[in-house]
Amino acid sequence: MTEMSMAFERARPGVPISRTIGDAVPLFAKVNTYALLLALFLFATGGAFLVPSMEEHAKGAATVVAATAETGPLHLLELALAFAISLKVTLSNWRTVASASVQMKLFSASALLATLSCLWSVDPLLSLRSGLYLLFNTLFMYYLVQRFPLQELMRLMIAAGTVVAMMSIATAILLPSYAWGSAGSHFALQGAFIAKNVLGNVAVFLLTPALFVRGMRLWARTTYILVMLALIVLSFSVQAWAAALFCFCFAAICMVFGRLSNKEAKWIAFVTLLPVVVAAVILVTSRMEILEFLGKDPTLSGRTIIWSAVLRSVLKRPMLGWGYNAFWQGFSGESGLVLLQVHFPIAQSQNGALEVLLGLGGVGLALVVATFLQGIRNVVKCFRLGATEAARWYLLIVLLTIGYSVGEANIQQSNMLPWMMYIMACTGLAAEVRRAREERMAIQESAKLQIRGPRWNGPAQRASA
Repeated sequence: MTEMSMAFERARPGVPISRTIGDAVPLFAKVNTYALLLALFLFATGGAFLVPSMEEHAKGAATVVAATAETGPLHLLELALAFAISLKVTLSNWRTVASASVQMKLFSASALLATLSCLWSVDPLLSLRSGLYLLFNTLFMYYLVQRFPLQELMRLMIAAGTVVAMMSIATAILLPSYAWGSAGSHFALQGAFIAKNVLGNVAVFLLTPALFVRGMRLWARTTYILVMLALIVLSFSVQAWAAALFCFCFAAICMVFGRLSNKEAKWIAFVTLLPVVVAAVILVTSRMEILEFLGKDPTLSGRTIIWSAVLRSVLKRPMLGWGYNAFWQGFSGESGLVLLQVHFPIAQSQNGALEVLLGLGGVGLALVVATFLQGIRNVVKCFRLGATEAARWYLLIVLLTIGYSVGEANIQQSNMLPWMMYIMACTGLAAEVRRAREERMAIQESAKLQIRGPRWNGPAQRASA
């Protein structure tokens, strides 16, 4: 057993955590696992690890590599390697993945729509390539959820976070000109990523499994959390700081509610709902005054100007959009009109919903919203069926995705680990609901058999007597 797997204790006596479906081989003793970690790392960086040509485009795209970025051989090689690994494991388990594709119709339809958008896209080849990327990302997440149990999946993501941290620290020490960028008057760490915000966002999502995984030794959990927090702090991404704080508050609330009875938890939830609603109303109605009090720009660093300009382009093609990942073409085409209105270079709309509307229109956004609603509904079902362990981690990922979408184009982005983790969360929630229902049905059937047993054996018992 490797040192990493030794950092995890047994969840309960006699039952090791390190077990995959139908396989008792420890997780980190399998060669495939290390291949998966390589693929996850390359997806986390967007295939732009040590690719200098991506640096310029990162300035205009805080969380995604610009669709129009010139791709060099190293970038293509990294993506090819990531997809070779994901395709190998996906095709080797094609029946399971195909079954998941049918069960998760909304995500499958969304990825297919992105691919088919090449038929009406302003850049057909780019939409076809990006759509296929998104489709393969989706199938890869189906595979991971079907292949690994919940605790193993958490461990895998923690291992991916360890790789991200190690590579970011290594680049910060060995390649400081690449790993460090400027954030105002001070330096900010971008590590193995194309921008500091990308590092902060990915670190936040990879922090989440450590808050809920079982059987992880205290020293390992503490070290991992501190390292991820260090990356988040050094990234100087205010959004990542706020998201990390939200993660700890969410975990603390889950810990408190986990020790309460159902009646007490419902009462506390009801009591706290009113002040939350009041605070939300005050935030919406008095947002300008609040921003002025905090000394913030009322335009949210120019975001409202971008949103207004982008919305005009959305209304020109409201149903199916301009083609997946194809709108931003610099100063040519429709994106040029947006750039002339905002007066500074951008490569995204700085809003998740608007970015989807640009690419796939109202149809694409309807599919995305439906996945959110389905995920929340499955969270409620998980809590009702007693699958609270999975519901907490997956719910946190869903909430982070919603929160980030307000100020970043993070929704339905190909080769972007946070969005891939959102697909994983929704797929995992659906799988946990099915598993919990099957367990409940099995318990009910067992109870019925125990009740019927004496009745059926009664005549035989009387005859023998």
